[in-house]
Amino acid sequence: MKKMILLLSFTLFFSATASSEPNAAVRFLMNSHPSMLDWGLYKIEQSFDLNVFGEKNLRNGYAMATYNARSDHLVISYIGYVAATQDTSQLCGRMMRSAKLALGVDPKTVHRVTEHTSLAWFFHHSAETSKHVPKTLDTDIERITDLHIDLLSSKNGSPPFVENTGCQSALLGRSVRYTDDVISASTDVSAPTK
Repeated sequence: MKKMILLLSFTLFFSATASSEPNAAVRFLMNSHPSMLDWGLYKIEQSFDLNVFGEKNLRNGYAMATYNARSDHLVISYIGYVAATQDTSQLCGRMMRSAKLALGVDPKTVHRVTEHTSLAWFFHHSAETSKHVPKTLDTDIERITDLHIDLLSSKNGSPPFVENTGCQSALLGRSVRYTDDVISASTDVSAPTK
């Protein structure tokens, strides 16, 4: 009889545990669907890797894409790690041009390369057929997008890293603002550096 009660207790315990309801936090997350904005920002972060830039001196890095509702700006940031001996200002300029091309914008003309290549592609359903999509979606997204690149280095290639150079540009802007201990200038992004 004791064995039967013990077996019944274990059975009830494990069946109650297995069928318990999710807590309030988990229920909230289960019922909150990502928006196309959330999904687009995620896809941008996943697509921005070392291959976008094609720079052999870029050791590693990661992207972050965020939207600030107060300022109505979408910011795509990339933090990259380079050798301490690298000329980070020229590298940052090359990376900015590569980032604009990867997002479908010609850095010389600041116009879309083709109608099928644009930043807004990240924010579309793969088989979008809705008549409710704004006709200006692509240009509206491009107009509010800023790019930020920060390059960090260390003497031996491992932490601690220090910021060498940062550069920023509007996706549809020609100028790039550079910041570091030595440089604080603005140059034309379409002009290649040597």
